[in-house]
Amino acid sequence: MAGAAAIAGRSAVRAGAGLVRLASVAANREILQTLVPEAVFVDRDDGPALREAAADCAAVLAGPGLGVGEDARRALEIALEATPGRPVLLDADALTLFAGSGGALAALARERPVVLTPHPGEMSRLTGAPVAEIRQDPLAAARALAASTGCVVLLKGAPSVVAAPDEPVLVNTVGSSDVAAAGMGDQLAGVIGALLAAGHDARTSAALGLFYSGRAADLAARGRSLSPLDVSDHLHRAFASPGARRPPLDLPFVTFDQPPRR
Repeated sequence: MAGAAAIAGRSAVRAGAGLVRLASVAANREILQTLVPEAVFVDRDDGPALREAAADCAAVLAGPGLGVGEDARRALEIALEATPGRPVLLDADALTLFAGSGGALAALARERPVVLTPHPGEMSRLTGAPVAEIRQDPLAAARALAASTGCVVLLKGAPSVVAAPDEPVLVNTVGSSDVAAAGMGDQLAGVIGALLAAGHDARTSAALGLFYSGRAADLAARGRSLSPLDVSDHLHRAFASPGARRPPLDLPFVTFDQPPRR
C-alpha cells in the first residue's frame, strides 16, 4: 500500500527527519518518489541493499503499507537485524506480524526502545482482549501491554493514551474527532519516528507526536475535510506555536497543556 508509506514518509520529513528512507517493493518506486521526492527509495526485496540502508538509520518505523506476507516479515527481520539497539516504532501491519507474540515483543524491548501504536482492533490482535473491553478501559489495556512487554504503548482512541512501564499514563488533550480518518495513524507514526531519530526517548516521542499532530490538526482548521497531509503540512505551525506554556489557574500542582483554540 504505497499511500500509507507515502503519508508516513512525508510526515517524517515535515517533522524534521534529516534523511528519510522508504523501503517498499520495486513496483512502488515511481509513486513513492513522486509523492515524497525528499526520501530515498530502497527496494525491500533486495536484502543487501535493505540491510545497508537500515544500518545507516537512527530509528526504524515499520508497518505503514508493509503487508503481512512472508516477504514483508523477512524485510522487517532484516531491518531489525541491521539496527541493533536503535529505537523502533511498530504500527499497522507490523503489529499484525507480531500479533499474539508478546514474548517476541518483550525480547525486542530488552535490546532497544520500542513504541507500539495500535488502535483497539490491533490491540485486540496483540493481546487477545475483546475490542469492547479495550475501549471500556483503554488506560488499563495500555498499562497491561506496556507492563508485559516493556514497550511504550500508544493506544489510539478518544482520547489516545501513552503507557510506559513504571510510568504514569499520559492522556492526550489536543485534537478532535476530525483526525478519525484513514491515514492519520500513518501520519502520526511518521512524526513519532522522526522524534525517535532525533534522540528523544520512546515515551516522550510518542507523547510529543500525539500532541503536535493534534495541534497541527487544530491549526489546519479543515473540520471534517481534514486529511493526513493537511496535518503534516501544518506541523511547522504547531512546532512554532505549541500553545499555552503556563497554567491559566494559580494552582502550582496543576499542569495545563491545552493550547488556546484559534
